[in-house]
Amino acid sequence: MAVVSAEHLVPSLLAGAAGDCIGEPFEGLATVPAFEPTAHEWRVSDDTILSLATFRAIRSVGETTALAIADEFAAVFRAGPVPGIGASTLKALRDLVAGAHWALAGCKGERAAGNGAAMRVAPLAFYLDADEPGTAARSGTSVASHITTTRPTLVRWPS
Repeated sequence: MAVVSAEHLVPSLLAGAAGDCIGEPFEGLATVPAFEPTAHEWRVSDDTILSLATFRAIRSVGETTALAIADEFAAVFRAGPVPGIGASTLKALRDLVAGAHWALAGCKGERAAGNGAAMRVAPLAFYLDADEPGTAARSGTSVASHITTTRPTLVRWPS
């Protein structure tokens, strides 16, 4: 199933969660004040929560499928509040819970901007074969991103 050593999986996910905790208080600020580790409550945002959901979905089916990831995202949203969620991801999750197809969920056009899709790619590194560049990696990453981010420049690989 995993193509990269599993011993690196937990540290990778923990590093992402730590970065999320450190950066979360500064999201959306025009200027970033000096970092003081004890000045704020450390908590993960939707980026970590949905990264873990992406991992669970891929692990459950053994491959990157949009339907499995979308179902896991909907389950997370049904379970309770998701902290730090942006407008595009919120709309996508609401749409999924309401029964929308994963490819039709979320905002379209300029309103679909955000970095959440980029924050959720870490689990893909463990399931996409680096020795087979191109189609599989690009498709898996695009599929996982498209669920909440439909803006073409954010989900397509350059040629």
